[in-house]
Amino acid sequence: VSELDKAKLRYEIRREASPHVEAGTVIRTDPGAGRVDPCRKVIVYVSKGKGLHVPDVLGRAESYARDTLSADGFNVSVKYSNYCDTNESKDAVVTSQNPGADSIAYAGDTVTITLPKYTGTCPSERATT
Repeated sequence: VSELDKAKLRYEIRREASPHVEAGTVIRTDPGAGRVDPCRKVIVYVSKGKGLHVPDVLGRAESYARDTLSADGFNVSVKYSNYCDTNESKDAVVTSQNPGADSIAYAGDTVTITLPKYTGTCPSERATT
């Protein structure tokens, strides 16, 4: 990329899976080496590496889910799903994940986990005064 900058060429980086090329390494360019038209953008294809199986963290505590996913190289995003009830559940565990367990994703991809968030007593269960 620094060579393209030096040559003042326009370029775009695209990432694609490659089980044989280490993540972050250039796989190829379009146009190939030596065939540059200064009016055309160069597409640089960079390896995302080998796909990884996303671990199953459903039913697990947030800390476990974060640690497990992070250890496998994934970024973690947390979404909350509000719920109301007469009492707060002490089991605040992952209720969904995206991508799902055993899906193929790549190091650096984001896995979103959903956790319940207690919002208090439901309106229909509140005492009327």
